[in-house]
Amino acid sequence: MNIAVGYGANGMIGELENLTEFEGVAIPETARYRQYLLSLDVDWTRIDTDSRLLKTMFTGLTFLKLPLPALELDSRGRWRGHWLYY
Repeated sequence: MNIAVGYGANGMIGELENLTEFEGVAIPETARYRQYLLSLDVDWTRIDTDSRLLKTMFTGLTFLKLPLPALELDSRGRWRGHWLYY
């Protein structure tokens, strides 16, 4: 297991600012904010094996993130815990 640090954003409907309407239809106002995440991650390559096939599979699995508990801090100053976060 490793500690994983992540960064994301929520509420982004438009490129530089959120759209208020699309093709004449009003879009509800949505707040844009940043997310900083702290979680656990599995390092598959640290599993010892003599099998070339398993080594190759474990290397490929490093690109997958398992849903695990996470702690989130957003740019609005709110802390949130997630039982499972991907």
